[in-house]
Amino acid sequence: MRNRFFLAKRILQDHFRESIQPYKLTFASTDRCNSRCRTCATWRYQARDELNCAEIENFFSINNRFLWLDFTGGEYFLREDALEIVRIALFHCRHCCHFHVPTNAVDPQRTLNGVRKIIDCKPELFTLTISLDGPPSVHDRLRGIPGNWNAAMALYRELEGLQSNKFRIFFGFTLSPWNLGSFSATVTAVQQQFPKVGLKNFHMNLYHRSEHYYRTEGHAPPFPGGNAAIITEMEQFRKDVRWRLDPISILENRYLLRIREYLETKQSPLPCQALAGSLFLAADGTVYPCTMWNQPLGNLRRDGFSLPELLKSSHEIRAAVRGKKCPGCWTPCEAYPSILACFFNKG
Repeated sequence: MRNRFFLAKRILQDHFRESIQPYKLTFASTDRCNSRCRTCATWRYQARDELNCAEIENFFSINNRFLWLDFTGGEYFLREDALEIVRIALFHCRHCCHFHVPTNAVDPQRTLNGVRKIIDCKPELFTLTISLDGPPSVHDRLRGIPGNWNAAMALYRELEGLQSNKFRIFFGFTLSPWNLGSFSATVTAVQQQFPKVGLKNFHMNLYHRSEHYYRTEGHAPPFPGGNAAIITEMEQFRKDVRWRLDPISILENRYLLRIREYLETKQSPLPCQALAGSLFLAADGTVYPCTMWNQPLGNLRRDGFSLPELLKSSHEIRAAVRGKKCPGCWTPCEAYPSILACFFNKG
């Protein structure tokens, strides 16, 4: 609970001043992936030269004030040293109050072993998101792996009983042109195996493209039915979320509430906190303002591991973000810190 005080204090400070001192880090520690997703092209490319454990320890020993850590990939659990990286980060970031990992669950046993060991590290709150982008046939086709749905269900079956106020599991549904209209069927298919699962166990976000994170270029394909179809699907989900009072649901409700505005403007509906509150670190040590804007700020190996030093020259980039001169997005990685920074006055 003490660490949540530090996060609350930082959020309150963001309402009155701005500084380039990110408290949320998204770290894509590997490009290796055993999915073949239609929505992402990372798996099509050779993995970049990943930071090793010694370099990662060097980074977190210097930059140890992160309160929110999001470790992703690729598929995070494909790193043989995945647990060691978690131990390093949590040891140095003593005030971290939220640790999150998404997984494709293609290898449920490997993921299960990794999750159990992370739980043993006793993060204040550990959230695991199991990607689930449709009912069985839709999910497996979209993910490009026959049997992926069953693997995800097998993983949830093993982990369901471990949930507590310190460990939570969600199914992450990314709404895209290829699964539009499938959300209700996805929930129903899960409930056939796990009757206690409800909408509270799901997250929904909107499909985006990113040159440096997803390795996707060009414009995203249009959604059948356009913006109206997207809003209908997401608003149906939000009607349930808005009545729940836990912090994660409140954030999700406010994220979904702003979808219409994002679709109309293609810009963040709230002042984006990229660089001020959040940061993205790629597997090879390249630092970016966020997961979406392919605007490298430097590289740890070349420019040194101290973020304050590396970010000294980033004020123009932050000004561009503030002025909405970046590509614009509304992905949860960037949206959640933006919502928190405006929670009491603009949220």
